[in-house]
Amino acid sequence: MRLARYSILINEEKVIQIDKKLGDIHRDLLATIELVYNVCEFVCSEPCVEVQNAEYGAYLFYANTRLIRFRVAKVTPRKVGQFVTLWRRMEDGTTRPFDGSEEVDYFVISTRDGNKLGQFVFPKEALVQNNIVSNNGSGGKRGIRVYPSWDMPTSRQAQKTQNWQLKYFFEIPINEPIKVERAVTLYSQ
Repeated sequence: MRLARYSILINEEKVIQIDKKLGDIHRDLLATIELVYNVCEFVCSEPCVEVQNAEYGAYLFYANTRLIRFRVAKVTPRKVGQFVTLWRRMEDGTTRPFDGSEEVDYFVISTRDGNKLGQFVFPKEALVQNNIVSNNGSGGKRGIRVYPSWDMPTSRQAQKTQNWQLKYFFEIPINEPIKVERAVTLYSQ
């Protein structure tokens, strides 16, 4: 049995065809599945929506046996870079940063600006080292600003942040093939 397929607009220039059952998934994750995971021949589980962070296109799924927490960063009007949340809601209703002891391999953050699309593939350990994911309940952040390669931050702190973040970034060109080797390397660190 063939699933019904329909088109999803990725940007002004690119439309992809997807299976009907994937239709409710955020367009950045759909683009990632089509333009990265399928091209790299990654085996992926069905993405589960993380309702508590749905505003940031939050999903949890496996890619090649690695547990991924996927987020979509948002452009903010007054600052360079894009903002994304990285927290979990506790039973008592409070929020806290993710912790290094939690079961997750990568935090994948999708970024876009017009026709530019890319993603940060942060291994959990890199976020622990940079005090974004807490270490045994100590430190961590509930949200961060990310700086893709096309952003030009002017503050020294933002430039320093962009410098370490770009080690985990790759651009997803819309009308040409991705750099498969780069994607595979990032997803296997």
